[in-house]
Amino acid sequence: MDMPAAVPAEVRYIGDAPSDGAFHDGGLRPATGVHRFQVARAGYGEGASDGRNSGYRRHPRLAFFQGRLLVHYLTEYEGALAWADLDAPRAWRTAVSFPSVNIEGKRAAVHARMAFYRSSRGRMRLSVFCGPTGKVNAGAGGYARVVRELRGFVSDGAPQLGPIYAALFNGGCPSGNTPWPHFTAADDADFREAAAELLSNSRYVQ
Repeated sequence: MDMPAAVPAEVRYIGDAPSDGAFHDGGLRPATGVHRFQVARAGYGEGASDGRNSGYRRHPRLAFFQGRLLVHYLTEYEGALAWADLDAPRAWRTAVSFPSVNIEGKRAAVHARMAFYRSSRGRMRLSVFCGPTGKVNAGAGGYARVVRELRGFVSDGAPQLGPIYAALFNGGCPSGNTPWPHFTAADDADFREAAAELLSNSRYVQ
C-alpha cells in the first residue's frame, strides 16, 4: 500500500451530498478503496482484546505517523494508543497513553475531542482533557488539558512516549494537587514551543 508523497494539511469534502449527524459516518457512501479493521474489542476479562477490563471504548481519533496507522481512543478511565504497520493493518497493538490518576481523593478520567497534534516542526503530540469521573467534561469541574510527546517507535514496535505535562490547568484547579508539571517546566525547548503552538490553535482546544 503506497502513501501519497504529500498529504494535505486538512481533509475537505467538496461534494454536495448532505451528511446526517445521527450516524457516525454521516450517512455518506464509503469512498472507493475504504477498508474496515477491528482495532480493539471491548469486553470483560479475556473478552477484551486490549487487556482493559471494561466494556467502554469510544472517541477514536486517527493519525498516520512514521509509517504507522494510529488510533487514540478512550477506555473507562484511561486514554489508549493503538498502532499498526501500514503493511500489516490487521495486526494492532495497544498501550496506555494517559493512565488514570487520583486527585484530591477522586479518580480522574479522560475526555477527548482531539487527540493528535503534529507541530509545525513535525513532532507528534498526544493530548486529552482530564477531570473527575462523572464530571470530566463539566467545564469548571475539570482539572487540566494534558499533553505528551509520541517520540517514535523502538525496535520491537512499541511507542516511545514522553512525560505527561499539563498544557493548561482548568480554572480552580490547584496545580500543586495534580501529578502533572506545567509544560513550561519541560527541559525540551521544542516541546515547550509545540505545546504553546497547540494551545494557540483554537480549533484544536475548543
